[in-house]
Amino acid sequence: MLIPIRCYTCGKIIADKWEYYERELLRKKLAFNKDEDPLIINVNASEIKKTIAGEIMDELGFHRICCRKVMLTSIILIDDI
Repeated sequence: MLIPIRCYTCGKIIADKWEYYERELLRKKLAFNKDEDPLIINVNASEIKKTIAGEIMDELGFHRICCRKVMLTSIILIDDI
């Protein structure tokens, strides 16, 4: 799949934010505390913290669930073609 140009549902342009998202996600995952798994969320805590990807999408202005879904589920296969 190529980098999606727009959100499939609402039409918001997302392609110009893709590289920043991937770069920041990798940087923050590498800098994260190695004792904790960033994918495990403690739902019993009084305040549920956002995941690393959620924080980056908030920075980029992706507040709709449709845009978040596209960013989280798109797999770039252009390098394999």
